Amino acid sequence: MVPHAADDPGASWKYPGPAAPAGTAVADRRDEVCWRHPGPDPLPSEPQPVAHPTPAVAAAVGSGVFSVLAFVCAAVTAISCIVLIGPVGIVLGIVGHVRGERLGKWSAFAATAATVIAGAVLYFVVPDRRGHSVALS
Repeated sequence: MVPHAADDPGASWKYPGPAAPAGTAVADRRDEVCWRHPGPDPLPSEPQPVAHPTPAVAAAVGSGVFSVLAFVCAAVTAISCIVLIGPVGIVLGIVGHVRGERLGKWSAFAATAATVIAGAVLYFVVPDRRGHSVALS
C-alpha cells in the first residue's frame, strides 16, 4: 500500500497528483490533481505575549485629552487671531482621531475653521502699517 499524504504528520501542503495530468477531464480527476492540506498548519512554538498598555496610558487615550486640547487651540485662535496656534490644534485633533477619540475629527475641523476665520480677519479687517485695510482699498 502506498502511503497517502495525510498519513505524514509532518506534511504541509502537498500536490498529490502527477506532474503533468493525463488527457482526462479535470472534473474526472479532481482527487488526483487538486492541492490538499493533509493536516493542521504548524503552530508557533510559544504563544506571543499580548502587550497591555499601562493604566496611565489607557486612561489618557480613552479620555479625549487630544481632542480637548485641539478645541482649546481652536478657541484661542478664534478669539485672539493668533493663526499659528490653529495648525497645532489641527495636528492635535488628527492625533486624537487616530487614537480613537470620539471628538478628534470634529476638533480638527474646528481648529481648521478657526484658523481660516482668523486668517481672513487678519487679512481683510485688521489695518496694515499705513492704516489701510485690504477690504477698504
